[in-house]
Amino acid sequence: MIMALSEGRLFIPTFTTDPGLLALDATDGSLLWQNADCPGGYWDSSPVIEDGMIYICGIYGYALAIDAVTGTTEWISTLAGGVTATPAFHQDRLYFATEGDDTYYCLDALNGSTIWTSPYNHHGSSGAADGLVFFGESVSTQDSASIVALDIETGSEVWSYRTSCNPSVGFGSSPSITDGVMYYACTDGYLYAFGTGLKYTYREDYFYADVGSNELIVTSFDDGVAVAGAHLKR
Repeated sequence: MIMALSEGRLFIPTFTTDPGLLALDATDGSLLWQNADCPGGYWDSSPVIEDGMIYICGIYGYALAIDAVTGTTEWISTLAGGVTATPAFHQDRLYFATEGDDTYYCLDALNGSTIWTSPYNHHGSSGAADGLVFFGESVSTQDSASIVALDIETGSEVWSYRTSCNPSVGFGSSPSITDGVMYYACTDGYLYAFGTGLKYTYREDYFYADVGSNELIVTSFDDGVAVAGAHLKR
């Protein structure tokens, strides 16, 4: 697991219910609060902080939302299996998978209710972009582990790519998404890259720019070398 730092507070998850999740003053290390509401504590799941709220999952099958200032648990959800994954936050939703029962969850970050589930597992954290959520299988019943893309609204599989990862090991990393490309490091020793290389893919509601000031960057390439460009603001 990894500690998290936000607004002068250092958040430390532990392996047991007591002490559970700790918040320390990042300046002097003094204890600000302790939350022991997650039975069994945490394993590899790390805190995700959005709008003053901590989202984290427990090894015995729980997802929690905790106020980052007070340490008060806002909600706790019981899951079908234990979690080592770090939840990914995207547009007021949480995405992660459980271990053992192989269930991938999409939860409402406001109240912890389940929006949809799909039969997948993963370790690390997911990535979200262009209406998709991406992850690499941590174990697989196939001859190798795959990189999977699910529809972010329904949980249905849009595509998957079978790698040369050992199915009993799979992925232990998280995807990195930038400028239209999704990068994924695998335990087979390869770095995988997927995408068009376009910063925006112009799918559905992504086609329109937000109302107000916008920016457009256009670059022309010749054999991989940038030869001309324009930078427009309006």
